[in-house]
Amino acid sequence: MSPKFPSRDEGGVRSIILPDLVTQCNLGSPQLNRHRKQVTRESEQWFLHVHIITKIVLDALNDPYTVKTSLRLEQMTRDSDKHMLQTARTGVQKRVDQQTRDRAAGRVPSLDTYISLRRDTSGCKTCWALIEYANNLKIPDEIIEHPIIKALNDAATDFVGWSNDLYSYNKERCTNDSHNMVIIVMTQKGLGVQAAIDFVGDLCKQAADSFIRTKTELPSWGLQIDREVGIYVDGMESWMVGVMHWSLQCVRYFGSQVKEVQLTRRVQL
Repeated sequence: MSPKFPSRDEGGVRSIILPDLVTQCNLGSPQLNRHRKQVTRESEQWFLHVHIITKIVLDALNDPYTVKTSLRLEQMTRDSDKHMLQTARTGVQKRVDQQTRDRAAGRVPSLDTYISLRRDTSGCKTCWALIEYANNLKIPDEIIEHPIIKALNDAATDFVGWSNDLYSYNKERCTNDSHNMVIIVMTQKGLGVQAAIDFVGDLCKQAADSFIRTKTELPSWGLQIDREVGIYVDGMESWMVGVMHWSLQCVRYFGSQVKEVQLTRRVQL
């Protein structure tokens, strides 16, 4: 029988200290787009209404074959989900479906199971493809599938997913969302919340270290391909850096606490 979601009282703990991933992980500085301020304002406005959007999207995902409203977002989500169900690999479908069932039942997956699931549910694989698209890269498929590139993909995906679990922990504990590494570590290893936070922070640093180390092992495929591979790898690293800075600067995870969290890394539960 799968373990259940841990108690929300955290043994009386009232706050946690987030690890200083920005300093500890030795990743580069964020690459700033000239449109960032406008995008930030629009993103923050969008997140103010995210609970409404989330309900629309979840309704559509749960029942992609019945159109309940004329909302374009719901229709778009249904069409996308139907397409995925028809074309995605069976393994991907099963993993997404498993996350939905676990969340509904409050089941906590094992750590090994979750690591595999998170690589498919984090959305990073789509983002890595968008790096190629946005930069008009023409990297051959056999190079994208090279073991070193795949190892970089996995390390970057793990870092983004696991660091997001740290930043979103307080929000997700309030909704009994069992697909969060902090919650899984608390349940599986019997750790208190701060110890679990520190444990996941260490895993994030290991993923960042693995990414940095693996970059030095990239082979050469010729001047032009090496240049494009460099842009692709830099794009993944920028994403890793960006997710930390974005998470600590927006209200999505910390609400009115965001300024305090930026200064102290302390999150009131």
